[in-house]
Amino acid sequence: STSSSSSSSSSTSSSSSTSSTEQKTQKQSAATEAASSSTAATSDTESRPAWWPSGGDSDMPSYLKSITNMDVFGLLKRDESQSSHEEQQQANAKASQAEAESDAPPTPKELLMERYAKRLAALSPGFSGADIANVCNEGALIAVREGCSHITLSHLEKALDRVIAGIERKSRVLSPEEKERVAYHESGHAIVGWMLEHTHPLLKVSIVPRGTAALGYAQYLPKDQYLYTKEQLFEMCMMALGGRVAEEIKYGRVSTGASDDLNRVTKIAYSFCSQYGFSDRIGPLSFRQPEQGQISKRPYSEATARAIDEEVRKMVQDALEKTRALLGSHKDHLENLTSLLLDKEVLSREQVAEVLGPRPHEVHDRALDFYDQATSANNNNNKKQKTNASTSGGAADRPDASSSSGSPLDLNPTPA
Repeated sequence: STSSSSSSSSSTSSSSSTSSTEQKTQKQSAATEAASSSTAATSDTESRPAWWPSGGDSDMPSYLKSITNMDVFGLLKRDESQSSHEEQQQANAKASQAEAESDAPPTPKELLMERYAKRLAALSPGFSGADIANVCNEGALIAVREGCSHITLSHLEKALDRVIAGIERKSRVLSPEEKERVAYHESGHAIVGWMLEHTHPLLKVSIVPRGTAALGYAQYLPKDQYLYTKEQLFEMCMMALGGRVAEEIKYGRVSTGASDDLNRVTKIAYSFCSQYGFSDRIGPLSFRQPEQGQISKRPYSEATARAIDEEVRKMVQDALEKTRALLGSHKDHLENLTSLLLDKEVLSREQVAEVLGPRPHEVHDRALDFYDQATSANNNNNKKQKTNASTSGGAADRPDASSSSGSPLDLNPTPA
């Protein structure tokens, strides 16, 4: 009996130890599950947006519970094939709409914008977006100063002059003699550039003082060009000397007005002979000139320096003689253009062509074609308006016509 009782007690103790071990294992697994669930809940809470209910899923509305298993809080799972099919349908619809719009005839507003854009694009070569915005802003200010109800092409062209050449200096009053000399000077530039083959097309010539020092200027249409030939550089020198030669022909003496032109001619001539290798005497050698203010040792001898100076002087003298011969054969054009410039103060390309005739070496340039097309359309529009006004019994002279501030294409709008 003693042995049986001892065996029963041992079995009881072993069973109790086994049950306690199972209880510990269950407690550990329950703690692990609780920790993982709390971690998941924390990460889920952190990833949820600010509008998620603070009480958790228990406070979540039923329509939110139904979408918790979707991609990203409310975004529906879509089949990729269906999505691509819908995107293709939208692209086809946009393409058909664009094709229909392209087939439609342009509206008057679109035609007007095209004319404005082509002419102004030709008058503003190399402008950035900020420059164009500045021109539009200046055009609006000029229209307000003149009392007009809308901005016209004339206002935008005046704004271009202000941006390119500076503010008009009305306080800088020139004497009649100085004004006449400036007119001959600018006419000389215009005629030489008009008659030569490799010069840029002339767009405008003016004797209105602008900026800090300019008493007049001629605006040209430069090409998008980075390489120049010997002939082009030589004719650039001739065009720069045209103003000085025109003064010399008219008055027999020159003034200080050509100082900037001579500086430009000198730089071109030295680059021609010593940098680009265009001089036969110097040969195909390139000696870069030091920048202004820099001190550097010349990489050539005194004899070479003397030869360069002689070649530069010879080139400039040759350009001067050819410019004298050219303007000497167009004295009548010089007098007529100067007279018109003194009267108008600003001449456009069309007005210069009326005096000098068509350019003997006209070049075909896309920007210049845009300018000519827009100018032709503008002139035709003005003629049509004048014809309609005359056939309608002089509507422009009636009192009620004073409310109009001019056509948007009119170059000389009447104040409102």
